[in-house]
Amino acid sequence: MEWLATILPIGLLLVACVGMHFVMMRGMHGGHGGSRDVHGDQPATGAGEAERLRQLESEVASLREQIAAAGKGSNGSGPDCAGFDPVEKEVTS
Repeated sequence: MEWLATILPIGLLLVACVGMHFVMMRGMHGGHGGSRDVHGDQPATGAGEAERLRQLESEVASLREQIAAAGKGSNGSGPDCAGFDPVEKEVTS
């Protein structure tokens, strides 16, 4: 009967760890119902995503124009950002 006192805490710890694993994994997936794979079964771009992508590309173009205009009117007190491409994260000068 002494073996039960030794094995019981280890067994309870194991069950608790497995239970917490399942709860956390469900939380990471937002509690979605069903057996749908959240990461890969959907097409790369849907109609709404394509529209959002178009809007973001338009916004990037507008911001690049603003940066270029600010660089031309600069008095030299700030950093020169005219050759900076925020998408590629490198200076293209």
